[in-house]
Amino acid sequence: MAKYKQFRREPNKQKQDQNAHAGPTQVNGISGIPFDAKPEDQYRLTVDVEQVIERETKTGNPYFFLQCRDEEGMMFSVIVWDWQWARLEGQMEEETKLELNIRAPKQGFSAFTLA
Repeated sequence: MAKYKQFRREPNKQKQDQNAHAGPTQVNGISGIPFDAKPEDQYRLTVDVEQVIERETKTGNPYFFLQCRDEEGMMFSVIVWDWQWARLEGQMEEETKLELNIRAPKQGFSAFTLA
């Protein structure tokens, strides 16, 4: 009987792994992101980049805050780390429209992160 239970659990694990590795979910705005979304979940949306603010970490490394407006008119911030900025430099400019993949904020934080 133990072998049967073990066999029955494996397909469920595979299904969970497939869901975890699925691509970003397309949403029209941040209101389409569930309130209980996990920080590892990815969402894709089109935004207008209103402002780009460069800051430094405690160790002196640069990172960037993007002040964005979604298609529903909601303003929100997206953190872009320096290693992400390097591959997107030139696209991340103020007053441009971009399609971004973002992750939900971690508990205790309000800014989204670039996925």
